[in-house]
Amino acid sequence: MKVVVCGGGAVGKTICRDLLKLGSYDVTVVDFETHEMQRNPLQGVKWISGDCCDPDVLRAADVEKADVYVCATGDDQANLVSSLLAKTEFGVPKTIARINHPKNAFLFDESWGVDFAISMPEAMTTLIEEAVSVDQLIPIMKFTASEASLFKYKISQDSAVNGMTKDEFLAENPGVALCAVVHENSVTPPQEDIVLESGDELILLGINE
Repeated sequence: MKVVVCGGGAVGKTICRDLLKLGSYDVTVVDFETHEMQRNPLQGVKWISGDCCDPDVLRAADVEKADVYVCATGDDQANLVSSLLAKTEFGVPKTIARINHPKNAFLFDESWGVDFAISMPEAMTTLIEEAVSVDQLIPIMKFTASEASLFKYKISQDSAVNGMTKDEFLAENPGVALCAVVHENSVTPPQEDIVLESGDELILLGINE
């Protein structure tokens, strides 16, 4: 799978290193700096020096062959423009963009060519909510191309959900899909005869409200 990462800073490098460890990715980085200018250059990646908002630079990076395009710069405007170019000019199937400033989050949607948007402040808030919350829907991921989101719900001892079967839960929650149940650190598919218990974490797909 070919992945092109826009931005060779700390975030971009971390993404590339993790992908290279998996061993099945062809990774290209687009950055203003050359590979030789990097203090800790990445080995095993193709490095293209230039502006990720320049179509000629993206063409040099073979963006049209990419399966995934990741915009990981520290500039929201650059991430938006580059995502739009990758999607509309080069037909990249999936684009992922980093949100640096939460006030700009509303811009990161399909109108700017963004399939998935990641905001670190929102991610940190989600982790805090996960650490302290039970019996609450915790958003995990928004699908910007639609109105759907993935949620997590942890069942408490006093929850009305405790002891329900899958069918009973779905009957009480129309419009929600139960994707998986995390029980005692193992993930199981939502089988017909499963009984939901205290401590279980439900992975749900639903529409944003």
